[in-house]
Amino acid sequence: MIGLVAGGVLHIALAGILGVAVLLAFNVIEAGEARKSVDWTVLIVIGAALGLGKAMEVSGAAVIIGEGMVELTSAYGTRAVLAGVIIITVILTEIITNNGAVALMFPIVLSVAETQGMEVRGLVVGITLAASMSLITPIGYQTNLMVYGPGNYKFTDFFKVGFPLQIALWSVLIFLIPYVWPM
Repeated sequence: MIGLVAGGVLHIALAGILGVAVLLAFNVIEAGEARKSVDWTVLIVIGAALGLGKAMEVSGAAVIIGEGMVELTSAYGTRAVLAGVIIITVILTEIITNNGAVALMFPIVLSVAETQGMEVRGLVVGITLAASMSLITPIGYQTNLMVYGPGNYKFTDFFKVGFPLQIALWSVLIFLIPYVWPM
């Protein structure tokens, strides 16, 4: 499975299904055991988060968030706008998953770059990296959910460790992105 994905032969979803089929065909696992091992709460949270992201886009909440962020930050320069975009992306990632956050923030970032006369590449890199920093809650990223139950973690465990790390990573992004991708 890993070889097929790494070699670009199959998409990870198809390779995963093929891997399960091979395990079932060679009696490595039983169908009932495979069914019991699926963590349905993870799948439900992911599906609900994508729906929430779409709802925010359709309802106009995404535009309101973007306009509000620009009003608060634009007077302080491009680095402040970048900081605002990253903070909003991080918050959205903790609520609606990383894919939903990027999908929601991408049109906002394009609009912000156009209205503020900024180069869009640095903002896009910012939201992409910020969406990958889901460290504060277990619901923002699939792997957080996967370890949440089996690891006997509490919701607050993610915040205790994740928040300081989140601030450190946020600071690095705000500092480095304008140097690598001038805005």
